[in-house]
Amino acid sequence: AWLKKFEGTMLVISHDREFLDAVTDVTLHIDAAKLVRYGGNYSKFEDMRAEQMELQQNAYAKQQEKIAHLQKFISRFKAKASKAKQAQSRVKALDRMEKIA
Repeated sequence: AWLKKFEGTMLVISHDREFLDAVTDVTLHIDAAKLVRYGGNYSKFEDMRAEQMELQQNAYAKQQEKIAHLQKFISRFKAKASKAKQAQSRVKALDRMEKIA
């Protein structure tokens, strides 16, 4: 009961979801050497994290489709004189693209 009333910051490590939901209102998540802050209890964190992962997976899939499309265009037209400039510009676009992991 006193943990619910505690006003300071504490580091809690637990596998008990009900306990975490009862005593936390902020979750800090370490991922890829970055610290991300989530407001709300642990269940809220899990929901937001799952939503974020789904969005990232969709963005990754969309980017992979775009990369495949650009690579197909490049391989089709790089040797054709009339389309060589377009193919080269797509190579540059592909090089500049920030890859989603």
